[in-house]
Amino acid sequence: MIFHDCRLQANPSHTGLVDLATSYQPQVLRRLVLYHYLNQSEYQALSAAGYKVAQVGSSYALDSTVTKLANPTDNELICHYPSIN
Repeated sequence: MIFHDCRLQANPSHTGLVDLATSYQPQVLRRLVLYHYLNQSEYQALSAAGYKVAQVGSSYALDSTVTKLANPTDNELICHYPSIN
Protein backbone atom coordinates (compact mmCIF):
# COMPACT_ATOMS: atom_id res chain seq x y z
CA MET A 1 0.00 0.00 0.00
CA ILE A 2 1.32 3.41 -0.99
CA PHE A 3 -0.45 6.53 0.26
CA HIS A 4 -0.26 9.39 -2.23
CA ASP A 5 -1.82 12.85 -2.21
CA CYS A 6 -3.83 13.65 -5.31
CA ARG A 7 -6.19 16.25 -6.73
CA LEU A 8 -8.03 16.14 -10.04
CA GLN A 9 -5.93 19.03 -11.33
CA ALA A 10 -2.24 19.34 -10.51
CA ASN A 11 -1.00 22.42 -8.70
CA PRO A 12 2.34 23.33 -7.10
CA SER A 13 1.44 21.42 -3.92
CA HIS A 14 -0.49 18.40 -5.21
CA THR A 15 -0.17 15.69 -7.82
CA GLY A 16 -2.91 15.70 -10.45
CA LEU A 17 -4.82 12.64 -11.60
CA VAL A 18 -3.16 12.68 -15.03
CA ASP A 19 0.28 12.82 -13.38
CA LEU A 20 -0.25 9.47 -11.68
CA ALA A 21 -0.78 7.54 -14.91
CA THR A 22 2.18 9.19 -16.61
CA SER A 23 4.57 8.91 -13.66
CA TYR A 24 4.07 5.39 -12.30
CA GLN A 25 4.08 1.85 -13.63
CA PRO A 26 0.87 -0.22 -13.37
CA GLN A 27 2.20 -2.35 -10.49
CA VAL A 28 2.67 0.84 -8.45
CA LEU A 29 -0.67 2.36 -9.47
CA ARG A 30 -2.51 -0.73 -8.18
CA ARG A 31 -1.01 -0.16 -4.72
CA LEU A 32 -1.94 3.52 -4.37
CA VAL A 33 -4.42 4.82 -1.83
CA LEU A 34 -5.15 8.44 -2.68
CA TYR A 35 -5.77 11.13 -0.07
CA HIS A 36 -5.78 14.93 0.35
CA TYR A 37 -8.40 15.44 -2.36
CA LEU A 38 -10.55 18.56 -2.27
CA ASN A 39 -14.09 17.32 -1.64
CA GLN A 40 -16.65 14.54 -2.16
CA SER A 41 -16.87 15.30 -5.89
CA GLU A 42 -13.13 14.74 -6.25
CA TYR A 43 -13.40 11.57 -4.16
CA GLN A 44 -16.03 10.25 -6.57
CA ALA A 45 -13.99 11.20 -9.66
CA LEU A 46 -10.81 9.58 -8.31
CA SER A 47 -12.77 6.43 -7.41
CA ALA A 48 -14.42 6.40 -10.84
CA ALA A 49 -10.94 6.53 -12.40
CA GLY A 50 -10.25 3.18 -10.72
CA TYR A 51 -8.15 4.25 -7.73
CA LYS A 52 -8.54 3.32 -4.07
CA VAL A 53 -9.32 6.54 -2.22
CA ALA A 54 -9.02 7.06 1.53
CA GLN A 55 -12.06 8.32 3.41
CA VAL A 56 -12.47 9.89 6.82
CA GLY A 57 -12.68 7.13 9.41
CA SER A 58 -11.02 4.48 7.24
CA SER A 59 -8.18 2.42 8.67
CA TYR A 60 -5.53 0.37 6.94
CA ALA A 61 -3.57 -2.59 8.30
CA LEU A 62 0.11 -2.25 7.48
CA ASP A 63 2.71 -5.01 7.63
CA SER A 64 6.45 -4.81 8.30
CA THR A 65 7.86 -6.08 5.01
CA VAL A 66 10.13 -4.37 2.53
CA THR A 67 9.44 -5.08 -1.12
CA LYS A 68 11.80 -4.41 -4.01
CA LEU A 69 9.99 -3.39 -7.18
CA ALA A 70 10.24 -5.78 -10.12
CA ASN A 71 11.87 -3.18 -12.39
CA PRO A 72 12.96 -0.26 -10.23
CA THR A 73 14.02 2.79 -12.16
CA ASP A 74 16.48 4.04 -9.55
CA ASN A 75 16.85 1.20 -7.04
CA GLU A 76 13.90 2.42 -5.02
CA LEU A 77 12.45 0.33 -2.23
CA ILE A 78 8.90 0.45 -1.00
CA CYS A 79 8.85 0.11 2.79
CA HIS A 80 5.85 -0.94 4.80
CA TYR A 81 5.82 -0.18 8.50
CA PRO A 82 3.98 -2.09 11.21
CA SER A 83 0.68 -0.86 12.58
CA ILE A 84 0.89 1.23 15.71
CA ASN A 85 -1.84 0.51 18.25
